[in-house]
Amino acid sequence: MNGQYATQLLQQFPDVTADRLMDLFGAVWAYFPESMFMVREEVEGEFRVIALNPAQARIFERTVADMKGEWLSNLLPADTYAVIRKHYQQCLAAREPVRYEEQVDYEDAAGERQSGVWSTLLVPLRDQEGRFSILFGISQNITNLYEAQWALERQNQELERRVAARTEELEATNRRLAEAATQDPLTLVYNRRKLNELGQAEFERARRHQTALSVIMLDVDEFKAFNENHGHHFGDQVLVGLIKDLRSVLRKSDILARFGGDEFVALLPHTTETNAYTVAEKMRAAVEQAGQCSISLGLTELRVNDASMAVALERADGALRAAKQQGRNCLLIAT
Repeated sequence: MNGQYATQLLQQFPDVTADRLMDLFGAVWAYFPESMFMVREEVEGEFRVIALNPAQARIFERTVADMKGEWLSNLLPADTYAVIRKHYQQCLAAREPVRYEEQVDYEDAAGERQSGVWSTLLVPLRDQEGRFSILFGISQNITNLYEAQWALERQNQELERRVAARTEELEATNRRLAEAATQDPLTLVYNRRKLNELGQAEFERARRHQTALSVIMLDVDEFKAFNENHGHHFGDQVLVGLIKDLRSVLRKSDILARFGGDEFVALLPHTTETNAYTVAEKMRAAVEQAGQCSISLGLTELRVNDASMAVALERADGALRAAKQQGRNCLLIAT
């Protein structure tokens, strides 16, 4: 035994002789379930196995006698040996025990490459010349522990993936619910509730910045006849086509909403009544050219004495009713 560690061991067992301690160590060596080994650095960076217990030999599926005296580089793949050799050299250079964990690849008796994770304790020992050239090591196979950890990590990753997917589904559902609360389900333009919200905001903005704001209200001429003669599905398709025609004229900054039934409202920010008339006429002509239906429109601009957007909407609605009374497919400006 190395003098330093033998002395410490004898101090722990004052009533036990050195020979008995050697017998005890021999029993531990033979029956200890984890790998125990001793290697010596014969030349710089080259280690030879000088002792190993049966547990170590079983890992390689070889006998103790077969492995004793073998070069470590012959027992391990080159990449694995390079990592282990670095640990061994660092331990000898530090001249103190080191502990580390690593994944080790090795070849069994059949030459098949095996792999596992080991926790290793290395203790440097002096040789007969007093040099630190011998390493005593104990390695515990903790592969199962790591596999359990890896399995847990995979489960956590899968759980995170599912949570993320579920969160995305919920967010998509919330977006759809938000859209349903503000969007007309048939034409996909704003509904009346959202029109009131946006209209009031535009009203306040126009008042604050003293800018123009025009309102166009329109509906489909003789829309009831479409439903009665061709069915409600056909009537729905007429409204969908109508929105497509209107959007081809309106700007992205304009607000288009379904007011109710076949009535729609367009809010044109920063647009005077004169310019809005040009836009409204283009809307009427686009729908007429499409050929499915015709529309009547009422137009007004926000006025100084308007107390709210509702006042302007009511005035545009009056112009719309007057347009329909004049024969439909026409545009009138509110007086």
